[in-house]
Amino acid sequence: MERIRTMVLPRLPAGVVAAVAAGVAVGLLATVPGGGAEAPPWGAWMVHAVIFGAVLGLLGGGRKQSLGSSLAAGLLLGLADWLFRQLTLSVLVSGAVPKWTLAEAVSTFDELVRTVLLGAVAGPVMYGLVALWHRRAVTGATVPRKPHIVVVGGGFGGVGAARRLDALVARGLQIEITVISESNFLLFTPLLVGVAASTLEPRHVSAPVRAALRYASFLHGRVESVDPDRRELVVAAGSRGRQRVPYDELILAVGRCHDCSICREWRSTR
Repeated sequence: MERIRTMVLPRLPAGVVAAVAAGVAVGLLATVPGGGAEAPPWGAWMVHAVIFGAVLGLLGGGRKQSLGSSLAAGLLLGLADWLFRQLTLSVLVSGAVPKWTLAEAVSTFDELVRTVLLGAVAGPVMYGLVALWHRRAVTGATVPRKPHIVVVGGGFGGVGAARRLDALVARGLQIEITVISESNFLLFTPLLVGVAASTLEPRHVSAPVRAALRYASFLHGRVESVDPDRRELVVAAGSRGRQRVPYDELILAVGRCHDCSICREWRSTR
């Protein structure tokens, strides 16, 4: 319940406020002489703006959104609103069957422009309001330190664990994730047979580790030592030198190495 309140609290009111402000601006723009468009009925238009803002706030406004994605979300919601309200719902209310013809779309072109403009203005305004709310919340309260989970290994086990933790973060789990691997790429070893047989190209059996991670950070390096008492790793990070990486929880997914020395010893006895 607390997680839902935290997610909805800044976004829902911010979306409503942004849409009402955008609705006023778009409505006033339609009243400009020579604009070629009729001003909307203010009562119905404001009710529509409130509903539009509530939906926009629930669907968008996340902390991972940018100004561009908020603009795109507003534009897409405006287009979807026009398709549903003008070409579908109003036709059903009149007792007809929606046909979504070009003639019907042209007849409601003014409403399309008005609704898309509403979303184009409301999206960025909501993004600014949510960002301001989070900034004030951070400065006004002490943010507790998030537990740091370090995953060592960029293979199937390590990337799989990091993706699972990524999904939990997306649902609201407050943790920091770091993946440490000597390789930048996840190699699909079962497909190496296809590369050897020339049925697959090498680029088809590997993928960047970073591309599989949404919230986790990636550190390219080799773990040289683990200090479980101090909960700290020493990582050789190439040109950045040795780094000490603290952790609260450690996942070791480095795989296994085959020791062929016993084979050599067995062969020497024959």
